[in-house]
Amino acid sequence: MAGPTNPSELWWNAPQTNSDGSNLVDLKEYHVLVGPEATGPWTQVQVVQAASLDPSAGEQVFVQTSNWPLLTPGQYYATVRSVDTAGNPSVLATPVPFVVGDDVAPSPPSNLSFA
Repeated sequence: MAGPTNPSELWWNAPQTNSDGSNLVDLKEYHVLVGPEATGPWTQVQVVQAASLDPSAGEQVFVQTSNWPLLTPGQYYATVRSVDTAGNPSVLATPVPFVVGDDVAPSPPSNLSFA
């Protein structure tokens, strides 16, 4: 599955509960991770403070992919985990595929001349 090429944003729904079903009241941050396969290995590319996003529980959250380190052209997967103020990480969200396209133009021809 290829996914979008050079996506500009990654969106997800903010969690409303803890893994035990209790109300989530201490969400600290999200860790955005990228990997070459749907199973990883994962590299953290961004940490987003939940307070800086200010969504109500259940609202969609997004980040700009331009904040990520440059990736070479190819197929990748992105995922996110939630972390609370005690440092407890959630399991990873279901990874979504995307493609980094080759958007670097070649050099122009040189040594032009008429015969």
